[in-house]
Amino acid sequence: MIRLPARTRSQGERAAISFTSYVGFWLAMKKPKIDEKLTLLADFGETEAICAEVLDNPATEEGVLLKVMARGPFERGQQVWIVDRDGSKIGATVESVSQQTIDSEVTLSTVLPA
Repeated sequence: MIRLPARTRSQGERAAISFTSYVGFWLAMKKPKIDEKLTLLADFGETEAICAEVLDNPATEEGVLLKVMARGPFERGQQVWIVDRDGSKIGATVESVSQQTIDSEVTLSTVLPA
């Protein structure tokens, strides 16, 4: 068995890796399409959601309102994570909850990259 010496990265290399990880995070998350499945992570655990509507948020310049159908005890003002397929997360705030049947129509406010 041949062992190679462990490679240590310079401070510049470590900074470049952090920067590319950060940029990759923002590039990975895009505006969802209607009927696209989303994974939400909240304080009660992980739940699946289906995107019902995507709107521009008039309250913030780059903000987006996502109306989704999801199950779970959502409450106005609650913070949740939208989890992308690659595992990256973006924060969102529950703006409103409308109980339908077993599912709820949840409006999420977030800022997604263009």
